[in-house]
Amino acid sequence: MLSKNVTKLNQAKKLTQTELDESIQRILDRLIFIRNCEDRGLEEKKLWEARNETKVWKKVKEVFE
Repeated sequence: MLSKNVTKLNQAKKLTQTELDESIQRILDRLIFIRNCEDRGLEEKKLWEARNETKVWKKVKEVFE
């Protein structure tokens, strides 16, 4: 699902399979890192609290920035 959404949102870029895989891996790595920080009390639990929101991706982008 994530792969399809990244492809859809980046149609103009014509991502290769390798670029797509790297993008997906980067997103997953960031999510894991941020959640780890939240669990250790180093960050506010923004992602955890956003898990039930309808606009989760908006919150994720805010946290990534």
